[in-house]
Amino acid sequence: MKYRITQHHSSECPHPLILKQGTIVKAGDLYNGENEERVNWRFCTSIESNLSGWVPDQIIAITDQHGMILQDYDATELDCYKESIIEGIQEINGWVWCRDLTNNKKGWVPKNKLEKIDLKRLEII
Repeated sequence: MKYRITQHHSSECPHPLILKQGTIVKAGDLYNGENEERVNWRFCTSIESNLSGWVPDQIIAITDQHGMILQDYDATELDCYKESIIEGIQEINGWVWCRDLTNNKKGWVPKNKLEKIDLKRLEII
């Protein structure tokens, strides 16, 4: 699916959390604020690297205060500019894992900053 960026987005995290399947993390609390971009996200800390970040709750098997990551996960956010066209690869919890069509970089973009488009018809869906 192709998207048009409706609002500039840049990452605020210079060192994103990158986890391989099977990694053990310290599982923190689920996000419980009003920001819809964080619904079903859990704050986790890698036991291995001691880096922390938000992880989709669906990919964590939690026992006590720890969790095991069920699939590879990369918390990199994609820096992108208004009116750019990107490719959406995976959507989860209000975010879309995207590829920038100009430089092939990948990362997460909040869904509320995206419009689906049909490149063949060049119109918003």
